[in-house]
Amino acid sequence: ENPLEQDFMNKGYVIGGGGGGNGIDPDKIRKDFKALAFWEPKLKTGPDGEVSATFVAPDNLTTFRLMAVVAESNRFGHGEAPVVINKPLIIEPALPSFTNLTDQIDVTAVLHNNTSQPQEVEVAVQLDDHAIFVNSIGETLNTNLTDPTRSLRTEKAFLDPGATETLSFPIALTETGEAKWTWSVQSATDTKLRDATESTLEVGYPLPLLRESHSFRIQDGRALENALSEVAPRLLEGNGEIELTLSNSRLVGATDALEYLLTYPYGCVEQTTSSLVPWLSTQQLRPVMPQLDKSEEEVARTISKGIDRLFSMQTGNGGLGYWPGANEAELWGSAYAGVAIALAQQQGIPVPEERATSLWDYLSGQLRDTAELKGAYQLSQRCLATYALALAGRNETAYHSVLFERKKELSGEARALLALAMIESGTDTPDLVEQLLTNDSAVPVSEVTWYKKPYIAATRLLAEVRHNPGSDRVDQLVDDLMKMKQPLRGWGSTYSNAWPLIALAEYGKSESATISSNQLTIALGDDSREVTLPGQPGSGATSFTFDGSLAGKNLAVTPSAASPVYATLRIATRPELAPLEAENNGFAIKRTYEKVETDGTIVPAENLRVGDLILVTLDVNLPAGKETYLAIDDPLPAIFEAVNPRFTTQATQQVNQEGRKRTLYANHRELQQDRVMFFADYISGEGDYRTQYLARVVAPGQVTAPPAKIEAMYEPQRFGLSGTTIISASALSLESNKVAAR
Repeated sequence: ENPLEQDFMNKGYVIGGGGGGNGIDPDKIRKDFKALAFWEPKLKTGPDGEVSATFVAPDNLTTFRLMAVVAESNRFGHGEAPVVINKPLIIEPALPSFTNLTDQIDVTAVLHNNTSQPQEVEVAVQLDDHAIFVNSIGETLNTNLTDPTRSLRTEKAFLDPGATETLSFPIALTETGEAKWTWSVQSATDTKLRDATESTLEVGYPLPLLRESHSFRIQDGRALENALSEVAPRLLEGNGEIELTLSNSRLVGATDALEYLLTYPYGCVEQTTSSLVPWLSTQQLRPVMPQLDKSEEEVARTISKGIDRLFSMQTGNGGLGYWPGANEAELWGSAYAGVAIALAQQQGIPVPEERATSLWDYLSGQLRDTAELKGAYQLSQRCLATYALALAGRNETAYHSVLFERKKELSGEARALLALAMIESGTDTPDLVEQLLTNDSAVPVSEVTWYKKPYIAATRLLAEVRHNPGSDRVDQLVDDLMKMKQPLRGWGSTYSNAWPLIALAEYGKSESATISSNQLTIALGDDSREVTLPGQPGSGATSFTFDGSLAGKNLAVTPSAASPVYATLRIATRPELAPLEAENNGFAIKRTYEKVETDGTIVPAENLRVGDLILVTLDVNLPAGKETYLAIDDPLPAIFEAVNPRFTTQATQQVNQEGRKRTLYANHRELQQDRVMFFADYISGEGDYRTQYLARVVAPGQVTAPPAKIEAMYEPQRFGLSGTTIISASALSLESNKVAAR
């Protein structure tokens, strides 16, 4: 698995070797599990050369490694020793890494008797309201789910000296969220011997939520009679949540864009850069968008982490590739990342100086052939590069002139970016900038998928605000930009959402002088709330949950003053838990599970057992002759664990023998705990394609495999979903005197 995607949880850190139980409270519920127990970087020795430190040990029962490094002048030394934390009697939960609502799985208590005497023990497992015990996997849940006897299970067991035994309990997941369960064991032989621990498990929803977002403007003191009037009827039925955000600033209209950037799951050079944009604009956005209400230290850490990932994509010539470890630099991605890195430098965020210098040198070198280039897209990339260099203090004024002389060949965003480069470098003149920002019906267009109208409108707004913030054109440009928003994803892709945030954050600096206070009443049926907006940029939010039908109910907003108020409504509803059929919105995807026998032959995935190897096949249909930047996201069922997709084993000898499906080449792949993802930068032909990977059955249960998804990353409205699949597997049965083989 990708180590960057892993978190250190209980697994691998709870069981240690021998040792006593001195100093451990036998009645304490262990739940503070840490991979790093203690860190102190500035201890000083006394005259005798000794130093001491104390710390509270975490609840891990394991062997920690104590490491010490000493330095004095040009001398250093190091040493290490084991520190064992243990108990005579231990209980350890064994759970899947994740699960989904309606899954039925076996959860296991692993018992360790570290004494020299046999022990009769009683084990108790207490569930919370996220799950209930069932009699067997596959049981139909037609009884009272709130029955308290279905949340507590006790069992007795006998443990030989030094023995490890397991007890399994079948459960059904009944609620989404973080489940916290208590596990305890007590010896009847020696009542002083006992242990208890707490486990956590995330319970997800196996189907994509139905979501919509709508924006409104309330002005002149008139009430908004029903904010739900434009919501699709199917979202008003079932179980869901409504969130209404009200603000005296137009920046709140970018809430969808912000949410999209903060939750987008992929991380190429562009997407990593775009996800940094909100944190680079917190000073203007934070008062209006509470999602950014973090401390300066937290913001700085987030930005630094993103910059580190960007530089993990740096190639030998200083430019950045599209994915970590790439061999070839992408000018467009390098220039865009350069904008974010330069903005971070301006805010005092530490940036690796040598790496940044290499990037600036690369961008500067890419300008050398500007006079000979043809095509709006090529010239647009150079304008973006000049803007990034100007932000970094590397003013390429000679190339500003070269590009300006070719103004008629520059696309709309290229003209705005060149104007911004001139403004940042301090070499601009009002006349030149005016010429670049004047509307021109003959302006060329960069014909690439991610260069959409919002990008052009946002760069134009940004340049106009930087050039003349008091211009009458500014408000009109904001209006034009807001009209381009989509119902849910803001302005569409990550790139199309990031640039409006940059522009609106700059616009917010001048907007604050015109803002006044307001008191608003929000009512959904008989439920009424109040939101107060201050006389400075700010926002307030309220939410309503519903279970049933909202048909016939109005969500009304009544202001107390005439000052304008900007409202954003977001609604998310869980679809009915029924088998999901495949959905084609521009792409088709089909998922197939097959079992790989020990001799490499492929058979249907039937009668699965723990340990079985599974071949997962994803067949996709691409109707267009050329596609760029596709993502395939395949969520795993909770009882599967992915195996490295670059497999070259005997199993592959039987794969795709018919040759009717072309292999979908993935430029980047990620194995995560709960999913496998493939990314293809470019596909030249239409038709059927196939990609495959291996997974292993790691737990018994009956679970739902959520739908696989294919989407165009820069046109997310084009996507396809597979259907859901029910997967069942039983525990591995061992013959007498046999042991399990891994």
